[in-house]
Amino acid sequence: MSDPSSEVFTPEVQVIVEQSEVTDGQAKLQSSDEKMQHCRQLYSASLLSDMVIRVQTGLPDKRALQDLVAYVAWFQDTITYYAGWKVEWLSLEDQIFMMLMKLRLNYTPVYLGEL
Repeated sequence: MSDPSSEVFTPEVQVIVEQSEVTDGQAKLQSSDEKMQHCRQLYSASLLSDMVIRVQTGLPDKRALQDLVAYVAWFQDTITYYAGWKVEWLSLEDQIFMMLMKLRLNYTPVYLGEL
């Protein structure tokens, strides 16, 4: 049995394969861009003023939040959510922002989910 990755294609087939790979890559890039746009359209910490950050989280300003995010980023790969859940739509900054809002203001998960 031969390995499919070692098959030799004719130039025409090779072009079709490469075009397919490019199309697939473009679709993934577009999906990623759409996810990023979705995140930015919602309530995002990166779009808020220092005063809102202070009221919502208790941190003195946006710079303190950014410093905290930079520190947590070192451990981002080891963060495990309930039942192995993986975050796909929220940036690390927004995850930390929402956690701080929950701790400070005791917002319900339903409220946080609507943001």
